[in-house]
Amino acid sequence: MTTVFEEEIRSQGDVLRHRAELGMQQARDAAASWRDVKYVLVAARGSSDNAAVFFQYLAGQELGLLVALATPSLFDGETSIGLDGAGVLAVSQSGRTPGLVEVVERATAQGRPNVAITNDPTSPLASAAEHVIDLRAGPERLRTASKIRHNGSALGSRLGFVHSLKRVRIPMCQISTSTRVTPGPMSAN
Repeated sequence: MTTVFEEEIRSQGDVLRHRAELGMQQARDAAASWRDVKYVLVAARGSSDNAAVFFQYLAGQELGLLVALATPSLFDGETSIGLDGAGVLAVSQSGRTPGLVEVVERATAQGRPNVAITNDPTSPLASAAEHVIDLRAGPERLRTASKIRHNGSALGSRLGFVHSLKRVRIPMCQISTSTRVTPGPMSAN
């Protein structure tokens, strides 16, 4: 007898192929709005928060961007957190994680670009976000977020998003031979 967990693990290859085919355009569209981003604020919880640490390294290495992990409780209520220069990336398999919507809403209110990576494009998080990268991993059938942790879709989405950001930022940056991003001449568009 096959368990639900085993079925989900065995489906990874097909899900990743499907995700790669459909998700790159969403990543490109989202990245296009990030031309003036100086740093990234990632809002995530649980297993998504763990994956955000990998994104933190990847964006720093590939784009020369500082990545900070948000504290969503600071965005709840009257506290005003300034997001000048930030691009906000919110990651939640369900799109219903408490606190993440508030982070995205504050980014929108301050005119900052924001992206939600979620498995539910109809979720409150997706509705609040300027851009959505849909994981397309299928419904979560287990209690834990096995789709995020084991499927690799969130990682694939982050890689696609970083790749797209890199393509958008190239006119504003020059890549040195050491692969570090160094400031270059700004384009006049």
